[in-house]
Amino acid sequence: MRAADNSQYGEFAATVVVVPLNANTPAGAVYDTTGMKLETDSTGNYLVQDQSMLATPSKALQDLITQNTGGASSPYSWRTSTSQAAAPKIDPNGPFSPNFNTGDYSAGFGEYGRGLAPDYVTASIGALSGNASGIVNLYNGATYVSGGVAMTNPSAVSYTPSIATTVGYIFGANSAQDAHNFIAGDGNQVFISIPTPFGVNAIGAITHAYGGSTAIEFGMSPPASLSFGVLPWGHGAQMTGNK
Repeated sequence: MRAADNSQYGEFAATVVVVPLNANTPAGAVYDTTGMKLETDSTGNYLVQDQSMLATPSKALQDLITQNTGGASSPYSWRTSTSQAAAPKIDPNGPFSPNFNTGDYSAGFGEYGRGLAPDYVTASIGALSGNASGIVNLYNGATYVSGGVAMTNPSAVSYTPSIATTVGYIFGANSAQDAHNFIAGDGNQVFISIPTPFGVNAIGAITHAYGGSTAIEFGMSPPASLSFGVLPWGHGAQMTGNK
């Protein structure tokens, strides 16, 4: 019966046989997973399709269903079965592959397929309370400069310039535009630089764009004493490349 057109409900046999499978798909749209296969269309979207629903039942079965659902007034009717124009591209794992729900994806770092690839990279130099950075958007190579005034622990304040490099992961970002919106403009940051036994300092930071997203940064700098603090305001501006 499911393989028939239903005039009462205005449904064709293919109705809900193929449904887009994404974050917006309601649970009720996939009502029976028996025999379902995951396929991809030309745009890479996943579809749930039961191939058996495209087959027309035998004439004897059609007559039996018709006789028991109103005879001549039965809402069920069948079309001539047609062969498939092209073999579908079957994805054995689909969006639920074993490595899909990795920790970085669950935390919101980038998009599926980027793995642990960061959204941007920075190179910074600072002295006293001043700080200046060069930033590269790793989606499209656009470059930015930023600067700000930091408040740090007194023992770490020095006239000698210090340098550092970090990589940043923006929560929820998955495009060059997302990264641009975060980097260009005003924001603040809390940071810490910790000496290690390996001849470098390990750096960690949380950066927030005013009215926008938040990122975490990891990096390193030449060996120095422990330092920590906050950059209450900083501003970034694009220098080269597209948004």
